[in-house]
Amino acid sequence: MATLSNRRAALHLERLESREVPAATLRLAVTDPTAPETATGIAHYTVTRTNDNLAQPLTVRYSTGGNAVNGTDYNALSGQAVIPAGKSSVRIDVRPKLDVLDEPDETVVVSLVNSSAYAVAARTGTTRILDDDLPVVRVVATDDLATEAGRTTATLTFSRTLGDISRPLSVRYTVGGSATAGADYGSLSGVATIPAGQSSVRVTVTPADDSTVEPREWINVRITDNAAYRVATRTAAISIEDNDVADPLPVLLVIANRDFFYREYAEPRRALMEAGFEVEVAAGIRQSSNPHANTGETPGNGAVVPDLSLAEVDSADYSAIVFVGGWGASSYQYAFGGTYSNAVYNGSPAVEARANELINEFVAQDKYVVGICHGVSVLAWARIGAEGRSLLADRTAVAPPGLGPNFIDADGIFRNGTGYDTRWHASTNGANLVPAYSLGDPNTAADDVIVDGRIITAQDDTSAYLAGQTLAQRLG
Repeated sequence: MATLSNRRAALHLERLESREVPAATLRLAVTDPTAPETATGIAHYTVTRTNDNLAQPLTVRYSTGGNAVNGTDYNALSGQAVIPAGKSSVRIDVRPKLDVLDEPDETVVVSLVNSSAYAVAARTGTTRILDDDLPVVRVVATDDLATEAGRTTATLTFSRTLGDISRPLSVRYTVGGSATAGADYGSLSGVATIPAGQSSVRVTVTPADDSTVEPREWINVRITDNAAYRVATRTAAISIEDNDVADPLPVLLVIANRDFFYREYAEPRRALMEAGFEVEVAAGIRQSSNPHANTGETPGNGAVVPDLSLAEVDSADYSAIVFVGGWGASSYQYAFGGTYSNAVYNGSPAVEARANELINEFVAQDKYVVGICHGVSVLAWARIGAEGRSLLADRTAVAPPGLGPNFIDADGIFRNGTGYDTRWHASTNGANLVPAYSLGDPNTAADDVIVDGRIITAQDDTSAYLAGQTLAQRLG
């Protein structure tokens, strides 16, 4: 009996020892889906194991697919990866190879291969290699005003850089806005084809002269994504001016109580008044305000008494608001978190908030907002709408090179105005800045004024008169 009992126990133990240990369960996840075709580009997958003895390494096998070629379009993947002992996961990296081919984005598909060592719960994932040699396209309203009077046309310019220009390139776009295609202007096709050998093509927008009295209307063009190109500047806007427009409201110039730039106040004011516009002046406080010395004022006659304070302004009474430059304009920078070395430039929270509120009101009423020289920084630090984005985010603008006022940033670091000038204020808030002196004659900034929708920016005091003329033209 003892012998039989021992045999049964040994057989039971043998069966226990021969029973298979449950296999690990593997899951493949895409943890970075895209890899630009650059020196630092990388996409990756992560393979994670569960139900396994982590004390032992586990070899994972996988296959590759997709229209990207293993070893040609990206560094060769071996088909296996090892989860180290003590670890629950391993990463599989896709590193693109740099080439000069003009090609669409390509996919890399990694799939786990079955094995007796594990079970597969999530098998396949796809990453994408973003080609670095595709043409880069942009759209700009090179003439953004069409008028019913005389049926004056406006012009959109679609351009490309990089890529092979020996072939034509079709850029697709959508059209929206308050103007109606076919009624307010001739319909646009939705495709702009840049001819072979050319870097750009123009699309003409022709207004329809109807008998309806209407406000100024807008056409918004937006380039759509496409595998054949990348988009740099996606949107452009054109306005259509009715030929029965009522007399415009006055224009509001905003100067700083201290250190505004006199020519940047006087020149746009002169241009607007010559065009028949009434101009009123506001400042943070309604008191005599002094410009920077030697900025164009008549000796002994540079002080300006504003007509009203910002708190007294009703935006409904004006057709546009213009922020004059000079370092004193820093006092209207709503979202700026630093502290200026010159206390004059640190605006009170109430004045900064009121300046920002007025900008939001003018934007909401579809009115022009203008920044001249350091006044551009006021637009950059404004925060618009519920999203709280900068007014200049993704907008094309111009700003002056050179010095800015020194400040201590929010981290307590001193910032010298040599490197943190008006251009820095604009670019750090997402503006697409054109190079200084790049418009028209490179020897002067007198023609450096940019209109992007309802936003007008001027480089410096030499551009101030043209800024006033440009605003007058748009206000009609």
